[in-house]
Amino acid sequence: MLARVCRLPKVFVPKRNPVSFDKNIWLKILGIIITSFFLLALPLRAEEQNVLLDLVINQDKQNPSLVILEGENVWVKTKDLESAGLENFTGEQKLIKGENYTALNSLNKILSYQINLEKFSLDLTCLLYTSPSPRD
Repeated sequence: MLARVCRLPKVFVPKRNPVSFDKNIWLKILGIIITSFFLLALPLRAEEQNVLLDLVINQDKQNPSLVILEGENVWVKTKDLESAGLENFTGEQKLIKGENYTALNSLNKILSYQINLEKFSLDLTCLLYTSPSPRD
Protein backbone atom coordinates (compact mmCIF):
# COMPACT_ATOMS: atom_id res chain seq x y z
CA MET A 1 0.00 0.00 0.00
CA LEU A 2 1.15 3.35 -0.82
CA ALA A 3 1.12 5.85 1.89
CA ARG A 4 -0.85 8.83 1.08
CA VAL A 5 1.08 12.04 1.51
CA CYS A 6 -0.89 14.71 3.29
CA ARG A 7 -0.27 18.23 2.46
CA LEU A 8 -0.63 20.63 5.28
CA PRO A 9 -2.32 23.93 4.48
CA LYS A 10 0.11 26.74 3.86
CA VAL A 11 0.34 29.22 6.68
CA PHE A 12 0.66 32.80 5.53
CA VAL A 13 4.06 34.09 6.55
CA PRO A 14 4.64 37.62 5.37
CA LYS A 15 7.87 38.18 3.62
CA ARG A 16 10.22 40.58 5.29
CA ASN A 17 9.98 43.99 3.74
CA PRO A 18 13.41 44.90 2.38
CA VAL A 19 12.79 48.53 3.41
CA SER A 20 11.99 47.74 7.03
CA PHE A 21 13.91 49.60 9.74
CA ASP A 22 15.05 48.34 13.04
CA LYS A 23 14.42 50.10 16.35
CA ASN A 24 17.80 51.89 16.49
CA ILE A 25 17.23 53.65 13.19
CA TRP A 26 13.80 54.89 14.33
CA LEU A 27 15.36 56.27 17.51
CA LYS A 28 18.02 58.08 15.49
CA ILE A 29 15.40 59.60 13.19
CA LEU A 30 13.35 60.71 16.20
CA GLY A 31 16.48 62.26 17.75
CA ILE A 32 17.21 64.19 14.55
CA ILE A 33 13.64 65.52 14.42
CA ILE A 34 13.71 66.65 18.07
CA THR A 35 17.15 68.25 17.71
CA SER A 36 16.03 70.09 14.57
CA PHE A 37 12.98 71.43 16.39
CA PHE A 38 15.10 72.86 19.22
CA LEU A 39 17.66 74.35 16.84
CA LEU A 40 14.89 76.10 14.92
CA ALA A 41 13.32 77.37 18.14
CA LEU A 42 16.56 78.89 19.52
CA PRO A 43 16.35 82.17 17.55
CA LEU A 44 12.89 82.75 19.04
CA ARG A 45 14.27 83.26 22.54
CA ALA A 46 15.49 86.64 23.69
CA GLU A 47 19.08 87.06 22.65
CA GLU A 48 21.53 89.39 24.31
CA GLN A 49 23.09 92.10 22.14
CA ASN A 50 25.93 94.36 23.20
CA VAL A 51 25.96 97.86 21.67
CA LEU A 52 28.28 100.80 22.26
CA LEU A 53 26.08 103.91 22.35
CA ASP A 54 26.65 107.56 23.24
CA LEU A 55 24.87 108.32 26.49
CA VAL A 56 22.76 111.49 26.16
CA ILE A 57 21.05 112.70 29.34
CA ASN A 58 18.60 115.60 29.00
CA GLN A 59 20.29 116.52 25.70
CA ASP A 60 23.71 116.60 27.41
CA LYS A 61 26.05 114.23 25.55
CA GLN A 62 28.17 112.01 27.79
CA ASN A 63 30.83 109.39 27.15
CA PRO A 64 29.89 106.26 25.19
CA SER A 65 28.57 103.38 27.26
CA LEU A 66 28.23 99.68 26.66
CA VAL A 67 24.51 98.93 26.53
CA ILE A 68 23.15 95.40 26.70
CA LEU A 69 19.82 94.72 25.02
CA GLU A 70 18.19 91.61 26.43
CA GLY A 71 14.65 91.10 25.21
CA GLU A 72 12.63 93.97 26.69
CA ASN A 73 15.38 94.95 29.14
CA VAL A 74 18.01 97.61 28.46
CA TRP A 75 21.03 97.30 30.76
CA VAL A 76 23.55 100.16 31.26
CA LYS A 77 26.66 100.13 33.43
CA THR A 78 25.76 101.60 36.80
CA LYS A 79 29.05 103.50 37.05
CA ASP A 80 28.38 105.13 33.64
CA LEU A 81 25.00 106.39 34.85
CA GLU A 82 26.57 107.71 38.07
CA SER A 83 29.50 109.38 36.32
CA ALA A 84 27.06 110.97 33.87
CA GLY A 85 25.26 112.70 36.75
CA LEU A 86 22.39 110.41 37.78
CA GLU A 87 22.14 110.35 41.55
CA ASN A 88 20.20 108.44 44.19
CA PHE A 89 18.59 105.96 41.84
CA THR A 90 17.67 102.44 42.76
CA GLY A 91 16.58 99.91 40.25
CA GLU A 92 17.06 96.32 39.22
CA GLN A 93 20.76 95.56 39.10
CA LYS A 94 22.66 92.64 37.68
CA LEU A 95 26.29 91.57 37.66
CA ILE A 96 27.34 90.98 34.03
CA LYS A 97 30.93 90.00 33.25
CA GLY A 98 32.13 91.40 36.57
CA GLU A 99 30.44 94.80 36.12
CA ASN A 100 27.30 96.13 37.80
CA TYR A 101 24.51 96.98 35.34
CA THR A 102 21.17 98.71 35.94
CA ALA A 103 17.99 97.95 34.00
CA LEU A 104 16.57 101.18 32.59
CA ASN A 105 13.12 99.57 32.57
CA SER A 106 13.23 99.49 36.37
CA LEU A 107 13.89 103.26 36.54
CA ASN A 108 10.71 104.27 34.68
CA LYS A 109 9.57 106.49 37.59
CA ILE A 110 12.58 108.80 37.27
CA LEU A 111 13.53 108.55 33.60
CA SER A 112 12.43 107.69 30.12
CA TYR A 113 14.73 106.48 27.41
CA GLN A 114 14.92 106.02 23.67
CA ILE A 115 17.54 104.26 21.56
CA ASN A 116 18.46 106.41 18.57
CA LEU A 117 20.07 104.12 16.01
CA GLU A 118 20.66 106.95 13.52
CA LYS A 119 22.96 108.73 15.98
CA PHE A 120 24.04 105.58 17.84
CA SER A 121 22.92 107.08 21.11
CA LEU A 122 20.85 106.23 24.15
CA ASP A 123 18.75 109.31 24.92
CA LEU A 124 17.59 109.61 28.54
CA THR A 125 15.19 112.17 29.95
CA CYS A 126 15.68 112.29 33.73
CA LEU A 127 14.08 113.98 36.70
CA LEU A 128 17.01 113.39 39.12
CA TYR A 129 19.86 114.76 37.05
CA THR A 130 22.69 117.07 37.96
CA SER A 131 25.12 117.81 35.19
CA PRO A 132 28.56 116.51 36.12
CA SER A 133 31.28 119.05 36.79
CA PRO A 134 33.54 119.71 33.82
CA ARG A 135 36.63 117.57 33.70
CA ASP A 136 39.94 119.33 33.68
